[in-house]
Amino acid sequence: MILVRACCALVCLVFILSAAPVHAEILKSFAPRSLTIDRVDLRGADGHAPLSSVLPRGPVIVHFWATWCAPCRRELPEIADFAIELKRRGLGRHLVVISVDRMSYDHVARTLRSKFGVAGFPIWQDAEGWSPRVFRLRGVPSTVLLDTSHRMVALRSGAMKWTDPEVRAELLNAITGNPITAASY
Repeated sequence: MILVRACCALVCLVFILSAAPVHAEILKSFAPRSLTIDRVDLRGADGHAPLSSVLPRGPVIVHFWATWCAPCRRELPEIADFAIELKRRGLGRHLVVISVDRMSYDHVARTLRSKFGVAGFPIWQDAEGWSPRVFRLRGVPSTVLLDTSHRMVALRSGAMKWTDPEVRAELLNAITGNPITAASY
């Protein structure tokens, strides 16, 4: 009986400890991976543009989403809010948001604005569907970090809480190289 109670207590302790928040990397970092980003052709409000022409100098956060993706729809307003914060800091171009939808560009743009009420960043769509292969995405939403040479150095598959100060601090650190803590954010 004592052994059974001890085992139950141990199982409960393991469960409680595993449920506690763990402060791990928001984006999973790895050795730089060269990409064939020239294969990714984007549709935008002004027509087509290769991804390489859209990327600014320096590190870039690239976020992939789709109109049919429920987690994407939930996080898009938070991403728009983060984009506004980046613009305020003079870093607006360092976030590139790309739809992987197969529908028309007009449908994607209209859906983003009217159904989701999202603005604050340019609307891009992967015109030929190369993003998942080039970036080795496992699904959407996905967020990648490109270094100053536009090599992929980090990935997050799945939604993030873009309003979380720790998430924002890590993303800002990634694109500025300046240590920013959640407390100072």
